[in-house]
Amino acid sequence: MFVSETALLDPVCPADRGDDPGRIVIVARPDCLVECLAEALRRRFQDREVVVDDHRDTRDGGANLILYYRRDPVEIAQIERARHPAFRVSVAVIVDDASGIHPLLEGMARERQIDGILQLNMHLGVLLTSVDLLLKGGEYFPSALLHRRECKHEERAAGSEITMDCSQLTARETDILQLLCKGTQNKLIAHRLHLSENTVKTHIRSIYRKLHVTNRTAAVMSYRREGR
Repeated sequence: MFVSETALLDPVCPADRGDDPGRIVIVARPDCLVECLAEALRRRFQDREVVVDDHRDTRDGGANLILYYRRDPVEIAQIERARHPAFRVSVAVIVDDASGIHPLLEGMARERQIDGILQLNMHLGVLLTSVDLLLKGGEYFPSALLHRRECKHEERAAGSEITMDCSQLTARETDILQLLCKGTQNKLIAHRLHLSENTVKTHIRSIYRKLHVTNRTAAVMSYRREGR
């Protein structure tokens, strides 16, 4: 089950790691931002060693938590899939913004090949709390990722039940949509229908809204699907 930032207050029983307080490894190219993050982690987790290393082999068993930042998702997937099952370690990926998560990382999260995705644009206190959660054996995934997965699931479930009603279009909008089907540019549509180009754009936005689409291709497909 995914854990989002809305559930960070629930305590998670720490994993049994013995007397060793452990080490946090940030696999990233050292720069000012990475060093600031490492320093914030050192201050928050003073009993742990925090290491920044761009070339560390994370399969050597020398870490309790591994944080990848700005690494190729393919490289991360290859490393994690090659990790020995006996090597118990929490793994998370740091991203700049959860709205642009790579599909491969989404798949790794879904298959539990990683334990969390952290956002640099979140509040520092939330970021540190999510790291603490990971160190205790929990999971952390941003609500934006969960919402996107839910939307995809709903779209698949809806399938062919979603229909576009072209009967809502006005006569002028229908004329414009017919020209869009022929690949006519806005400027030529305006000239042919004796309209300004801005008026044509306004009509096109109205067409998109009524057909529940976001681009010309989808509007044309919707119109043709109704046999127009």
